Amino acid sequence: MTGEVIIAAERAVDDQDLMILYGSAGWTAYTADPDVFRRAIANSSHVVTAISDDATICYLQDVLVHPG
Repeated sequence: MTGEVIIAAERAVDDQDLMILYGSAGWTAYTADPDVFRRAIANSSHVVTAISDDATICYLQDVLVHPG
């Protein structure tokens, strides 16, 4: 499916849920100051970039997955 683009809009994620996710991934530098973290999330542009060679590689930066 080369060249296919799927765009989906989802509900906003709760700030506390994001803080838990970042903490579970060990990214505590981002959550050390909850007010700054909330401002960063509120001002995010919500852009996702994927770079692919359409054969073997697709690159996404900063993907967090909760280990539980």
